[in-house]
Amino acid sequence: TGATIEMNLAARDPKAEKQALDAAALVFVDANVVVVNKPSGISTVPFDPEGMGASIALRSQPGEEATLDQRVRTALAKREKARGRSGPPPEIGVVHRLDKETSGLLVFTRSWSAKKALMADFRSHTVHRRYLALVHGVPEGGRIETHLIEDRGDGLRGSVEHRRGRNRALAGEKTQRAVTHIDVIERFENAALIGVELETGRTHQIRIHLAEEGHPLLGERVYIRGFRGDVIPAPRVMLHAAELGFTHPLTQEAVSWS
Repeated sequence: TGATIEMNLAARDPKAEKQALDAAALVFVDANVVVVNKPSGISTVPFDPEGMGASIALRSQPGEEATLDQRVRTALAKREKARGRSGPPPEIGVVHRLDKETSGLLVFTRSWSAKKALMADFRSHTVHRRYLALVHGVPEGGRIETHLIEDRGDGLRGSVEHRRGRNRALAGEKTQRAVTHIDVIERFENAALIGVELETGRTHQIRIHLAEEGHPLLGERVYIRGFRGDVIPAPRVMLHAAELGFTHPLTQEAVSWS
């Protein structure tokens, strides 16, 4: 009783400002898709123990950092407001993800028909994705094909072909075919800049394949067991989604960004 409270309605929330997405990060926007240049250090969606299907319904709790999908929704709402349109932040659909530390191009959908079409494209491996990566040593390049399992025997996700002992799937063991294409762009004394193209898109596929070939990514902290070379320090996993291309779900034209 007797206390005075003063509120400045025009003041900006410093935390909200910090978690805002730079407008330049919205690379392309139309009624069906939004292509984003994801910064490193932001999760694509909130952690979802049930898998990608439920993740779009989750929202960060008070005190949690806003994820990329939420920042994109806010950025889209700001665009609409600047054009004189008001309303709640629009819903967007998740069709693929990038790891928290990975930067680069990622697409969200803005309509159910676009989500259905792009999910089918990702399943049929017709989406073009090329990454740039810095790795320990110099790989030979070429094509890597393995079958990924949840536990390769040491508690980590990995290829059944690189499991100690039996290098074939056990009865009832679920495997995922994973194909990665690598080309060496530049060689250094004890590292290399490489280009990586995904034929399939499995969880941690690039990180696993490169580590199992003896060339873990710089900044790798998980898939680096057994690496006997000198570890080059890096502030994060040095992986960047440099190119993205697909058939536009409405126009059926080939679209791409780099």
